[in-house]
Amino acid sequence: MGICTSKPQPRQQQKLEVRIQTITNTQADRQISQASFYRSIDRGYQIAQEHDAF
Repeated sequence: MGICTSKPQPRQQQKLEVRIQTITNTQADRQISQASFYRSIDRGYQIAQEHDAF
């Protein structure tokens, strides 16, 4: 699943926002599933960096 395009990925962006909202609302659960959280958000973070690059 290698994304080598510079086009915006709405699906990934949406996923990232939803994940951030979920984690923000459940900070207690973040410590429990911290490893899996970072693993799943790692890809979204890179995409977000591309979108928010100044």
